[in-house]
Amino acid sequence: MPSSGPETRSPAAKSNTAVPVEQRNALTQLGQISFINTLPVVVPLINGAVQTDCELVFGTPSELNKKLQARQLHLGAMSSFYFLEDGDFRLFPDISIAGDGKVGSVLLFSRIELKDLDGQIIDVPDSSATSIKLLQLLLKEEFGVEPILRKQLDSIDFRSDAKAVLFIGDKALKFDECNNDSMRVDLASWWKKQHSLPFVFGVWGARKNWAQSNQTHFEEIGASLVQACKLGLSTQLGAVIKEAAGRTGMTHDRLSDYYLNELDYRLTDQHIKALELFEQLCRKHGFLPPASTLC
Repeated sequence: MPSSGPETRSPAAKSNTAVPVEQRNALTQLGQISFINTLPVVVPLINGAVQTDCELVFGTPSELNKKLQARQLHLGAMSSFYFLEDGDFRLFPDISIAGDGKVGSVLLFSRIELKDLDGQIIDVPDSSATSIKLLQLLLKEEFGVEPILRKQLDSIDFRSDAKAVLFIGDKALKFDECNNDSMRVDLASWWKKQHSLPFVFGVWGARKNWAQSNQTHFEEIGASLVQACKLGLSTQLGAVIKEAAGRTGMTHDRLSDYYLNELDYRLTDQHIKALELFEQLCRKHGFLPPASTLC
């Protein structure tokens, strides 16, 4: 299983012996986020519970976004902001990484009231695209606040000169367990309170020309992702939690709650509506140029 950072691994190489070694380089490469939030999708693919003739390429959201932008990948998971920014992807249906209320792993910790963060330093993760834009929108829309955002790399420290820190993914979960004295704000809950919609942090998609040229394969991959996620949240949940616990040291109960009650893997009409609203607000505040519509 992947840990942190980019790596490549083929489920076929482990479990699908029908694929000869000499053919594996021809497998379609499918980007997958290396955080534990994607494990319900990844674990059933890796262990062969769901078959797909794809080679999984792992990375943080920003790493995968860069690979997709450079055309080193043509399909896979990506941040919602990159999907909107690029405009050349067709979404795989019925699957996303979202929070309908709390999400548990996109968290702002602040030493001061949110309304007082104007001009103050907030440390934000280098691995994020969507979560940073969401934070900026929420602060601007509710409080008229524009903080100074300072990107950090892999540290999970709350540095003394910062008034707040944004953590995402595994680092958010780890810091949340030891946080005792900072205000904690779940960004998906904040968005839901403001707009009565889920928030979509990540999606799976393919370049439009690839999807058009490989329509059957596109549909098969989409079906495999959805089926993997269903198994990952049911019969394969034990394996998912075991892998996540090995990476994070978190308890079975906390991880079970995270996967079953916090993360939302659907992509319904309400999720599409939320993506459209996110796009509108990003354009309103200059994070995206005017024009273009959601594809």
